Amino acid sequence: MDFNDPALYERHRAVAHECGHVTAAWLSPIVVEIECVRFEGTGGETKLIYLNKDTSDVFAERVVIALAGMAGEGLVWGRIRSGGCDNDLSEAYEFAEKLTRLTTIESLRRQWRDSGHSKVNVASMFAQPPPPPVSETLNLGYRRARSRIINYRAGFDRMCVLAAGKDIVTREEIQSQFGPRPWAP
Repeated sequence: MDFNDPALYERHRAVAHECGHVTAAWLSPIVVEIECVRFEGTGGETKLIYLNKDTSDVFAERVVIALAGMAGEGLVWGRIRSGGCDNDLSEAYEFAEKLTRLTTIESLRRQWRDSGHSKVNVASMFAQPPPPPVSETLNLGYRRARSRIINYRAGFDRMCVLAAGKDIVTREEIQSQFGPRPWAP
């Protein structure tokens, strides 16, 4: 592929990004349904239906899924770009803020068996730095998203190959890449 073509390069970044969201969502108990993934130009959108509960588990998963697009980009391209991720960052911030009202960073680290090592500082992507508990929650969420994709890398890679040549990926096509979900929502 000729990645000297900026449009083609951005399209493949969008594919890795959206496939990161899909992988994290596929493995999440709070996602009722993945409707589809749509690509338009050099961007994309993953349509998800979530459980509608205000619990720390739901908020934690929402942070992970919101940041999984950037984690997918990072795994494929070796770095992430914050430009074009404003919606994801905004959503991750909203749920990280809610989560910090219900639980502690130490509790999240134990729950997610987090080692605390990552080169990426998600909190640095905001114009105004988030407060320390929100900042740490965002960084934990990114590491969790990255770990989830690494642990299910084969499905992520198959999804990237499928999505590279499509404008819309249906729920049936997504299931064909991942198999049955680990649990019924």
